[in-house]
Amino acid sequence: MAGPTQLGIPQAPKAAWARHAAVLAALSGILFWITGDWGGVMWMYRPLPWLALGLLGAAAAWAVRRAAPWLRLEPPVGWLLLLLPAWVVFQMLPLPAWLVQALSPARGAVMEALAKVGIRQSLSTLSVQPSTTLEYFLLLCGYLIVFLLVREASGFFRERAWVMPLPLVAVAVWQALLGINQYFAAHPSEGAHGSYANRNHFAGLLEMALPLACVWPLLWDANRCRPEARAAAKAAGWSAAALLLAGVAYSLSRMGFLSALWGLAVMGGLAAWSGLGERWQAVGRRAKWGAAAAVALGAVTLFFLLPPGLLIGRFAALTSSGEITPDHRLALLRDTPRLIAAFPLFGCGLGNFEAAYPKYKRSDPFFTDDYAHNDYLQLTAELGAAGALILLLLAATVLRASWRLALRSERPAGRWLGAGCCGALGALLLHSLADYNLYIPANAMAAAWIGGVAAGTAAGMETGSSEILVRQSASRRSTSE
Repeated sequence: MAGPTQLGIPQAPKAAWARHAAVLAALSGILFWITGDWGGVMWMYRPLPWLALGLLGAAAAWAVRRAAPWLRLEPPVGWLLLLLPAWVVFQMLPLPAWLVQALSPARGAVMEALAKVGIRQSLSTLSVQPSTTLEYFLLLCGYLIVFLLVREASGFFRERAWVMPLPLVAVAVWQALLGINQYFAAHPSEGAHGSYANRNHFAGLLEMALPLACVWPLLWDANRCRPEARAAAKAAGWSAAALLLAGVAYSLSRMGFLSALWGLAVMGGLAAWSGLGERWQAVGRRAKWGAAAAVALGAVTLFFLLPPGLLIGRFAALTSSGEITPDHRLALLRDTPRLIAAFPLFGCGLGNFEAAYPKYKRSDPFFTDDYAHNDYLQLTAELGAAGALILLLLAATVLRASWRLALRSERPAGRWLGAGCCGALGALLLHSLADYNLYIPANAMAAAWIGGVAAGTAAGMETGSSEILVRQSASRRSTSE
């Protein structure tokens, strides 16, 4: 087996290896912790892992000090990562009452109503409930820390692309095993849900990890491992992918199953189109379109052949006990735009959908709606058009990095990893049309993890060998000292 020095790549300093390994181990532990604790939705236990995440981010920032080239954020990404939390802080900032009335007429109407009963405010916030916005602001900071730390580690480990997806796949496999056991040992009609309270969010985690599990065996560098190790990796990775797909199916989540198949189709289509393998380079455009169509046909075939009878029944009935009905979902889709129109530019405050929505709903007045069951509508209502635009641009930069990695990377491992990240993010984007996975801390952390893997690996491969860069950075530091 050829080592780094045999390949002409100098080894990184032991301190750098130890630091990145420690950060990755700590992040993996926090991901397991949050996922096992009902997906992180229990408010009473939520501060503990987020405190650990904040301390980890501070320690990593102090240890880096002088960033390696692949850590330097491109101007659009760096500015967007600062603008997004700054926008949420602006929503919580006490402002003069006249300015709040000018910026947000809906908030001004509330202040006028309070003034009529003797409650006059000289200062107010754009957020309807700033205490809730503060809680979600801390969550948002945690996701950004995960993105930055994973991005750094992915750039460092870019020569070993199999390292970074492994913790996420391992967490999802653990949840899939729990869910499959629940399905066969308890009440099948309730579906698998693992340690989550909701089977749809359980399926959301698995559908994001599924494309990464499919490509994971292909990320092993033939020059760095023995053939038997690669064979073992293939057996483990594709067995994990089968478990994840079964877990999604047994969750009985309709949108989760559709999103999982969509993620596989995106991954397979990009892999076919990008020309993985030397022989594929000579294939014409028509053949590539045919391969992509074959991948799509395979996903459609799985839709008809794979789901269990109970899931087929749920597709036929489109109703289920214990969940909101299709009519109520349609009511949310009709009424949420009214909330958006009331707070068009600055939003009602991150996390404040439940507090602001009742005034604008027209159906089920005694039913409490804490989520819009559509991430796009809810985030627009809470952040406003300006805040949603910042988030959209940030997501677009991450998707662009995944896309470029899948289609333009010079190494097959990079193209496979890019295709897996595109498939994972594509599954999440589709599922967000009918659910609120981005408001489940474990799933939002997984999405930040995938984005960090794509952005860091793409930056590392564009910059060159991570080991060489670490050695050069260490040499320059020692020389200056």
